[in-house]
Amino acid sequence: MLSFRGFISFARKNMDYGEKYELLGTLLEDEKVYMNPGMTFETVCRWMGVCPERMDEYVYSSVGMSGNEVIEIYRNSVAPYFLEKYGIVI
Repeated sequence: MLSFRGFISFARKNMDYGEKYELLGTLLEDEKVYMNPGMTFETVCRWMGVCPERMDEYVYSSVGMSGNEVIEIYRNSVAPYFLEKYGIVI
């Protein structure tokens, strides 16, 4: 089994923007990279080996919002969950 870094390194090679978009979804849904408060869309794009501006255009054309907005939506969606389930504010 690949480590997380090995997975990212493997995934960076020979992927088009559609595949990188799917990888972004995996990083958000499975790896929950948005939980790191210092994580930015630009950093995630660098991990994936793509130009942040081009990836942002792809994301915008797919969901109608910027990559940073998508990450913020994920961050904001977990706060009510943690408050309701654990009584903590994040």
